Amino acid sequence: MSKLAKHEVVVFESKGIEYVGLIEKLTAKTIQIDYETDSELYFIKNKQGTDPNRLISGLKVRPRTSQPIPALLQKEIDAVKGSADTAKATKGDIVAFEYDGKAYTGRVLKGGARPNVTLDAAHSLTISAHELSPASLPESEGALKDWSIGSYGIPQGPHFDAPPYRAKVFFKGKHVLWAGNEGNGGPDFTHANSKANIKYEQQLQEAIDSVLESNNIKTSETLASWVHWDWHIRPTGMPFADYVKK
Repeated sequence: MSKLAKHEVVVFESKGIEYVGLIEKLTAKTIQIDYETDSELYFIKNKQGTDPNRLISGLKVRPRTSQPIPALLQKEIDAVKGSADTAKATKGDIVAFEYDGKAYTGRVLKGGARPNVTLDAAHSLTISAHELSPASLPESEGALKDWSIGSYGIPQGPHFDAPPYRAKVFFKGKHVLWAGNEGNGGPDFTHANSKANIKYEQQLQEAIDSVLESNNIKTSETLASWVHWDWHIRPTGMPFADYVKK
């Protein structure tokens, strides 16, 4: 993909005439450029199934320098800039986005106009909230299919071992447990949020063990692995067993 960006103002040539345009859409498969002529807004886009770079090359699309911007096109540019400036993402959201020509899903780890989202098992990405769209959380496997983490945070204050964490554990959409580690050398823990939910402490561990055993995986600290996977990695589409194997 040519080094152009979505919502960039560009110049292109068509039938010997130079136009100023706005890149309204830009993905690995699609490019759409809006432009004004005869006091009307039009757009030009690549045909379905064709490489966007063919259109970029054929129209000699390049960044605008000092060419004047027609009035209607300027209004569209201002509207796009305004929506981009006000777009915000919320921590915990599952989102879809494109990066380096590939489609991804991930979780918003830090919200705002420039949120940080999970990219893969080892990386996260800071991206404009305007580039994100809502997505669904991928299903978990086996006995873990009804379990999920509803919120995750790192408590403030000193710690002397691994970083502490605190997470809400949900079963079939209901908050039943707290999971965490105090960061002082102690073990990971689960605590039921009511006496009626104490049974879920053992059930969660059994569900984790069941998935690992069915994949012939033997490991320690399985609770911490599952919590980290469900919050950070599951939204990317990587199965729990594959994450533990890595």
